[in-house]
Amino acid sequence: MPYFILWNILRTVINSYNKIHFNYIIKGDKDFKYELLLQPELNFATHQLLNIYFIQPSEQNYIEKRETYAKKRNIKEYVLNAGFIIRKPISKTSSIYLLGSIGSMIMDKDAERLSKGFAFSNVLALGFSLKMDKITFDIRPSIRHVSNAGFQSPNLGFNTKNIEFGFSFPI
Repeated sequence: MPYFILWNILRTVINSYNKIHFNYIIKGDKDFKYELLLQPELNFATHQLLNIYFIQPSEQNYIEKRETYAKKRNIKEYVLNAGFIIRKPISKTSSIYLLGSIGSMIMDKDAERLSKGFAFSNVLALGFSLKMDKITFDIRPSIRHVSNAGFQSPNLGFNTKNIEFGFSFPI
């Protein structure tokens, strides 16, 4: 049975996320459920280089880059992740799960650690769901890694820790 989840993500100092999460149970029994995941998202990040010496004098136009990246910049990320969920029911109305996903993304601006354009977004999360009537409430801490796999320079990537809250209902 497909599910639709609209995520309203906890805002942090530098990021806010809006996701729509579709999942489909491919196999399940009383012990475990296995689900496929498709997750488009729009991320808004405020980024600022805090250590100007991260950009070395050996880099071309290093002074201009230091000045540009030292100012707060708003970056949009357009992401489409696909993944897998392993869910363990702990009662008739609650479950815990492990989520892993990978996807492509486009950044609208560059940063000192990652170039503008195409990159990858990888997520690993551990979640808890509680069903009340036809609505399921969800919380999941996650770790996200973004890089462009060396397709462009720079490619130092970045990692974020997130806490996501959401709700789902069958469609």
